[in-house]
Amino acid sequence: MGKALIVLREIDYYTRMAYGVYRLLRYPPIRDHAAWLGEQMAQRETRFLDLARRIVFGNPRHPYHEMFRLAGCDYEALAGLVGSQGLEGALSSLAARGVFLTHDEFKGKTPIVRAGRQIQSTPGSWDNPLVRGHLEGRSGGSRSPGSPTRYSPQFHVYRELYEGLTSREFGLAQRVRLHMGPILPSTLAITDGLRLAHAGERLEKWFTMPGTLHEEGHYRAVTHLLVRLARLLGGPLPFPTDLPANDFTPVARWIAGRKQLGQACAVRSFVSPALRVAAAAKDAGIDIAGTIFLVGGEALTDAKSASFAAVGCEAYARYSINEIGAIGM
Repeated sequence: MGKALIVLREIDYYTRMAYGVYRLLRYPPIRDHAAWLGEQMAQRETRFLDLARRIVFGNPRHPYHEMFRLAGCDYEALAGLVGSQGLEGALSSLAARGVFLTHDEFKGKTPIVRAGRQIQSTPGSWDNPLVRGHLEGRSGGSRSPGSPTRYSPQFHVYRELYEGLTSREFGLAQRVRLHMGPILPSTLAITDGLRLAHAGERLEKWFTMPGTLHEEGHYRAVTHLLVRLARLLGGPLPFPTDLPANDFTPVARWIAGRKQLGQACAVRSFVSPALRVAAAAKDAGIDIAGTIFLVGGEALTDAKSASFAAVGCEAYARYSINEIGAIGM
């Protein structure tokens, strides 16, 4: 019975994923990214108060509801605080009064204690009931259980707007786009490619570091099915290309081949695999100069940046949290 339940959950999960691919590629694109984001920022305080009213103050079981109660702040007081101090000022004042959340509290590693009282919470306490998402991300990497988060098409389009500003800033539309990252259960490469396709751009190549067939056999099959579905719907996603064990030379050679055709590349990757590409190029004498690496997942230190510069490349950090989204790009 246990195995059957796991199978049913997997079927449900990937059925939702397939529907999520369909919905995102059918969602109307937004052409003027800067104007739309400007409108969002102009309505930021109003939207915040609306979410607080509907999600927190409208649900006595929400942990933040109890924090606000212990702080002596109802919805009207919150609205007045935002009106007089602005959003950042209001949040700073509330934090000083105990309305905040630490990382360990959010993850359930430590109890939430305010004013001498413990506030009950579960992982589901932080889910946004207004979100109806089908594409799911998971924190903690592709090999650990992590924390699942569902993303709506609106979220991906909103993220796409920031990606569009990044693309404009670095001239990425004139570069060949390459992704280095795992297959499912990680959705990074698939969602990256879907957002590009939705914006009218294209992810040209996807390199992945494979595990064993036992570890990821069905993940590999479903990854290919989702890629095929996206292509049928007009989203030109590439199929993943496996790298040899402990060898990133094929990535460097692929980039160099494009450079010989006069096409500069932009690579999306975690920091460590990107460094391995730079090291492989240096060791093999492969020319990948002029490549831009957009990296995340770990700190981009000065020493790591110097390794990219040593082969004529530039690396720029991206910072995001699975449950929140992009922090800095």
